[in-house]
Amino acid sequence: MLWEELTEPQFKKAIEDTGGVCILPIGAIERHGPHLPLGTDMFIARHLAKLAVEIEPAVVFPYFPFGLIPEASHYPGTVVTDGDYLMQLLDATCKEIARNGFKKIMILNAHGGNPSLLRAFAMSQMRSSRDYAVYIYDSLSSSANDPEYTKKYDELFKGYKLDGHAGNVETSMLMHIRSDLVDFEKSVNENAEPLNRLPFLDENNLYNSMFWYADFPYHYAGSPANSSAEAGEWLFNYTAKKAAAAIKAIREDTEVAKLMAEFYGNMEH
Repeated sequence: MLWEELTEPQFKKAIEDTGGVCILPIGAIERHGPHLPLGTDMFIARHLAKLAVEIEPAVVFPYFPFGLIPEASHYPGTVVTDGDYLMQLLDATCKEIARNGFKKIMILNAHGGNPSLLRAFAMSQMRSSRDYAVYIYDSLSSSANDPEYTKKYDELFKGYKLDGHAGNVETSMLMHIRSDLVDFEKSVNENAEPLNRLPFLDENNLYNSMFWYADFPYHYAGSPANSSAEAGEWLFNYTAKKAAAAIKAIREDTEVAKLMAEFYGNMEH
């Protein structure tokens, strides 16, 4: 169910039918090599959410175009939102979702730059009492250590490992849902291999704001040479089942609300 397509009577019923679970898909608007649209992450996140709620009922919030993406601000079209403002915007959005009756909110992420911010956002919920719970679901890591996924990935993409941004996975997924927006011929025009300009960071377990730009100044990481719409369909279907399992777990959860009430009660001192 898509929030914006429901009538007001349908909306009321949807709250009951879903157990009060709403999905907020989040990505970013950024360059995806020379061949994919700026909204790739946003398109993937929302389509994945739509597939998942066909398996496990939930309502999908409308398109949310903001994400943490300062490392791509040197390219036109990137929508950069400061981290502190993005935290406020997420908080306001979740409060509004909850005010409308959904007390369990799953933020479904499909952008590699968002996980650290989303974890910080989840922890910020502890600062003040609220009558709803936020759960973070990172679709990018959901299958990372899954043997079935890894085996199929190797079959689909012939063992090609570098696929960090605008490579086989994202290109295949866009070819499946929005082939009209993929300019595949342009994908071979730029270097997508890492430049390794700051090797000492990894060697010494260090992190710096230039970590991504040092390797991928073109904001393009991984060849999409083996991409296909068929591969994209399999990727969506497989990851949708994973997301659906998370939705089910959230709907059936009764412990988080109890612990929140206990924690907020203990804050009153």
